[in-house]
Amino acid sequence: MTTLATAQEDDVVTVVRDPIARYVSAFWWLATKTLWPWASPDAMARQMGRSTLVDNAFKRYMVLWRQSHWIDADRPLLWVGRTETLADDFARLRPLLGLTGDLPRRNVGRYPEARLSEPALDNLRAFYAEDFDLLT
Repeated sequence: MTTLATAQEDDVVTVVRDPIARYVSAFWWLATKTLWPWASPDAMARQMGRSTLVDNAFKRYMVLWRQSHWIDADRPLLWVGRTETLADDFARLRPLLGLTGDLPRRNVGRYPEARLSEPALDNLRAFYAEDFDLLT
């Protein structure tokens, strides 16, 4: 079994983020960069599967895509970190990969908090089901 201590050049490590938090952040980022017709992350998520405009936005904007889309199924993951625990994960990973330095803190508290309704959460949990599987 390959471990971080015996990692090869083509082994893969990745960092993922809670899909709901990632969606909310992506929503606000897109709202600042595009002509965005939805007033809130909840308003958009409640329309998933019932609005061509919403469904097309999820297809068009890569920041809304499932994180599992980016993972090459032919190359198993050696290590998966979490954005929510990135500083601790990096501290453990750094000596194993022979890295030096610390991670700079960026994008902390940049966008508004968003409360999501149960229908919105249900839609997001269904859409990002593969990502939730990846996190466990």
